Amino acid sequence: MMGWDHRERRTFDRVPIPSPANVFADDDAGNRLGRIRMLGRGGFLLETSRRFPPGEILLVTIVAEREGVRRQAQVEQRYTSPDGHVGFEFKSLDPEGATEVGVLIGKYFAFSGDDK
Repeated sequence: MMGWDHRERRTFDRVPIPSPANVFADDDAGNRLGRIRMLGRGGFLLETSRRFPPGEILLVTIVAEREGVRRQAQVEQRYTSPDGHVGFEFKSLDPEGATEVGVLIGKYFAFSGDDK
């Protein structure tokens, strides 16, 4: 049996989002899906107890209230990690949304250094 290794499939670097940052994903009805643990230009890793159908495109809202971010994006589930976190790929993100994701990545990039 092969061990689980998601690094081979990554196209973009991701940065860990610390818990106190309170960055979340909500569904299209405004229900909280969970906390975003990692964020990158290509997608995010969500800490959640929910399960999602593979291949289905979902509309989520990325919420980072401290930074004033509340941005909708279409995402697709790409994998579920052994600890139950769910990786999503951005399928559509408007230019303003991409800029806001970039700002969040830049802000938390400092926390992802070698001194973890």
